[in-house]
Amino acid sequence: MIFVAVAMTAVTTFAQSYDYVVSLKTEGLKGPVRLVNHRQVDSSTSGWKGCTVVKPTLMYAEVWIFAKDGLLQEYIYSEKNCCLSSVHTYDKRGRLKQIKCNDTEIRFSYKGKRLKESKRIVYDRRLRNDTTQYNFKYQGNVVTIDCIRNGEYEFGISSVETYENGLLMMWDRYDDRILYIRNEQGQLLKELTYWVDCGYDDNDEWYRKPTDSLEYCYEYTYTDRGDLAEKREMGMRSGEVYITSYTYLEYDAYGNWTRRRVKYTNNLGEEARLRDEIRQIYYYE
Repeated sequence: MIFVAVAMTAVTTFAQSYDYVVSLKTEGLKGPVRLVNHRQVDSSTSGWKGCTVVKPTLMYAEVWIFAKDGLLQEYIYSEKNCCLSSVHTYDKRGRLKQIKCNDTEIRFSYKGKRLKESKRIVYDRRLRNDTTQYNFKYQGNVVTIDCIRNGEYEFGISSVETYENGLLMMWDRYDDRILYIRNEQGQLLKELTYWVDCGYDDNDEWYRKPTDSLEYCYEYTYTDRGDLAEKREMGMRSGEVYITSYTYLEYDAYGNWTRRRVKYTNNLGEEARLRDEIRQIYYYE
């Protein structure tokens, strides 16, 4: 869970060398940012109760701590009955070397400028350590990734293709294929997930056949400032549509938003949900 939370943006863009680097650039932050304190609250739960003001319900809180070079050093996520954190370390060349998050450790090794291998180790006192290893092989803009778990081959991701700027174009995974459509600025406009028919045939031979069956479609739009304005999630089989829209209310002197309103709607007849998000941003000055 913490790995997904920490690397959410970087995994979405699969930035440059597939090393899950999170930085001011990947988060769209401007200026010499040192720390971001981000909170989402349910403002509908606030109000007066007698002579006392009731505070809005906290949905979740995040703290991002960046080094002077703009790379993420530490991340903390908390919500009700849950608190997770991770620490990121880098080598002398600024490449991600290690992520430590609670009982999980992720290690990265390189060959030249490219990521060669990543290992995800889960420590459990009751069980032996669970180690998942990913090996990366490059051929132009196509990367082959093999997954090995506890020394045994699990599966291969046969086709990972990138744009010339290193951002992900296509991710051919185990049983699905994801296409990423971007604009000239590199912003993600569409994310299309196709189902892939795979399994063992009557001769016990593994087969994998990409299909034209579109499972999910995600569409993104942005404001004139480049901030995310709307995310639309569509289930192509179910017909369900979920829309998250953002209204920006305040910005600081560097042009980073400090307050916005989030609206969640869908086509299932459910009542719209409103949330307020506040960011306190501190800078190196």
